Amino acid sequence: IKSIADGLDIGPGVVAGRWQFETKNYTKFNALRRQLPADLFADLA
Repeated sequence: IKSIADGLDIGPGVVAGRWQFETKNYTKFNALRRQLPADLFADLA
């Protein structure tokens, strides 16, 4: 993933996300996801 991203001059998350979308396999990179804050949209309420 990283070598493809480097070759295209884009972030590896973009390549991984596209791979997941194309293959419909969303499990491979779950461990790499960052946790979002629990109150992400609290300011909008």
